[in-house]
Amino acid sequence: MKRIWLAVFAVSTLMVACEKDRDDSMRDYLQGEWRLVRMGVDANQNGIFESSEMVNTPDSGLATTVFRGDGSGFSAIHVGGYSVDAAFTWTANDHEQTLTQVYPDSLTVKSGFTVEDVHHFHLIAPMAQGVTMMMVYSRTRN
Repeated sequence: MKRIWLAVFAVSTLMVACEKDRDDSMRDYLQGEWRLVRMGVDANQNGIFESSEMVNTPDSGLATTVFRGDGSGFSAIHVGGYSVDAAFTWTANDHEQTLTQVYPDSLTVKSGFTVEDVHHFHLIAPMAQGVTMMMVYSRTRN
């Protein structure tokens, strides 16, 4: 009887292990439309983003970013009746937990990527003179 239960356990384990994994890659996670909800600069350069260094952005959709499944995307910033849009291409590296965006004129931004939860993620981007910026995005739709 013990061998039968062991065989059942082994077969069920193999069946679960052989099921197609749900694709939790960064690339799949990012696809969709995101709104910038908080941002900040590590002004004292201590590697920690204190609440005093972070600000919430207006709910009016000040800045949105769309990541498409084909590796293209665009960012849009709306301020006081003016809009600026920028197309980019993007790649995600699951192993390094990085997101690379390439904008026109070969401007390349490589950011650290952290998932906060199903609907929020953080980008940590280096800026000039050792200063680091954090941007927190919230999913608006897939």
